[in-house]
Amino acid sequence: MIRDLNYTLQEKQKFNQWYIWGPLLAFFLLPIILIIFGLAKENTLGVVTMSVIGILIIIFFYSISLKTEYNTKNITINFFPLTGKRTISWKEVESFSIQKYKFVGYGVRHSTRSNTIYYNISGNVGLHLLLKNEEKVVIGTRKPAQLSKFLERIKSEFPN
Repeated sequence: MIRDLNYTLQEKQKFNQWYIWGPLLAFFLLPIILIIFGLAKENTLGVVTMSVIGILIIIFFYSISLKTEYNTKNITINFFPLTGKRTISWKEVESFSIQKYKFVGYGVRHSTRSNTIYYNISGNVGLHLLLKNEEKVVIGTRKPAQLSKFLERIKSEFPN
């Protein structure tokens, strides 16, 4: 069997849910509509300020991404710009599986009750890791089939 030591799987996720972008765009467009129709004559500065804040919030949400790279040595998670990179070596992993989970919110969540850290942008399917230090990590994925295939290959070729 030939071992491909550079075998990797990369996934980049961004917010694309209408229920996030709809309100953000409305927050940005409402002040502009008020100005166009002359309904903000007395408080134009406040309306312009609200529009600028809306643009900044939209830029912030647009910049958020969950980048995950799986390779034969480790998993690298980067939830930009909210956290720094986190690298988990496969040697630290006791067990792993791809599972559905209940909605936990978006972003990086830490459940003290279950000692679990969730990295999630959308959906309810993720890689569940149980680390040897008893910490649990769940990484959301939009590519469960590709990830499953990658994990099968890791198990068969690198059974550490």
